[in-house]
Amino acid sequence: MRFKLDKKVYERKKEKLWKLLRKKDLEAICLFSPTFIYNLTGFPFIPTERPVAYLLTENKESVVIPRLEKEHVGYRDVELDEVITYPDYPGEKHPMKFVEEMIMEHDLEKIGVDHDGYGSGYGYFGPTLSELIDTEIENVRLDLEKFFAVKEKEEIELIEESAKWANLALNHLMEETEPGISEIEASMRASTKASKAMIKTYGTEFEQTGMGAFPVSTGYRGQVGKESSLPHALALNKTIKEGDVLINGSGPSVGGYSSELERTWVVGEPTEKQEKYFELMIQAQDIAFDEIEAGKVFSEVDEAVRDFYEKKGIEETWRHHTGHGLGTRIHEPPYIDIGEDWLLKENMVLSVEPGIYLKDYAGFRHSDTVVVKKNGCKLLTYFPRDLENNTIEV
Repeated sequence: MRFKLDKKVYERKKEKLWKLLRKKDLEAICLFSPTFIYNLTGFPFIPTERPVAYLLTENKESVVIPRLEKEHVGYRDVELDEVITYPDYPGEKHPMKFVEEMIMEHDLEKIGVDHDGYGSGYGYFGPTLSELIDTEIENVRLDLEKFFAVKEKEEIELIEESAKWANLALNHLMEETEPGISEIEASMRASTKASKAMIKTYGTEFEQTGMGAFPVSTGYRGQVGKESSLPHALALNKTIKEGDVLINGSGPSVGGYSSELERTWVVGEPTEKQEKYFELMIQAQDIAFDEIEAGKVFSEVDEAVRDFYEKKGIEETWRHHTGHGLGTRIHEPPYIDIGEDWLLKENMVLSVEPGIYLKDYAGFRHSDTVVVKKNGCKLLTYFPRDLENNTIEV
């Protein structure tokens, strides 16, 4: 079992990134995105109002971090040439001034950035990078998204490991689900069981890279009964009853990388209407699987699925695109969408989740994680997809 990436993987990624930077005549890259920094260094941190900035040049790796993160770098065994700390935000000297000094230490003419300065949802305010330095700046965020979208084989192994725990979590959730139990209680029981199994298996190797309460989380998130028709419902603590359609999910992080596994369950004997829309959902997902292969354009996959909705006369049940990229974020580009012009490339990892939603009745959505191959795709998630195995006996 693999629990995290080896340092050699990060070195390999940096070597590949340098090929991209040289093509664009860039002498360095400055990153502010916590996911990009993690993808390149393996350093996870909680992004707050306190800026973190990473600078990679030909011969040096530097980072500006708040003082409270200094020991964290050591605990995570992250190898950097220079760790610059500032007291706190906003401080007498604004943190972005430290970033300015880090960059100006080098005689650089042109650098790439993922953002023109730090951005945060925690109430951060500060100058842009272009306001502080005279060096020419090029925003290469799109290039970086495309670079990180193609996974290393070791990253795919971590996502496969995540899929195993997601499968276990759904098995526990099915055991805990019965008429009369609340959705939150069933979710908590299953998450606890799966999490105990993970920490027992990993032991001292276990590392959490985010703020989640459970190492393995699973549940319904409000998609119970008629609320299953809301793709992004929020938990209501509803009591599950016979006849309900339930949509659940799990995608635990292993070494910072996550899978996505979702299933539609029916409580008790399915009705003809439930069976009809369940089978249509399976057919839509199968079409997407069949369309995915390296070399195609992402829009082609979504177009094929939308054509299916039109032929079956169920366009009104459509709510969202067919899927999205996966890795160190819950959603990341590229998107399996009619407007996405990216090419499918080997070793991209995607969720495939076309859904059918009938207002005030029920929703039907499976989500599976796949890796793109030259002549198709390989499923990494493997919980049964058929109706019989997704029916809860009462």
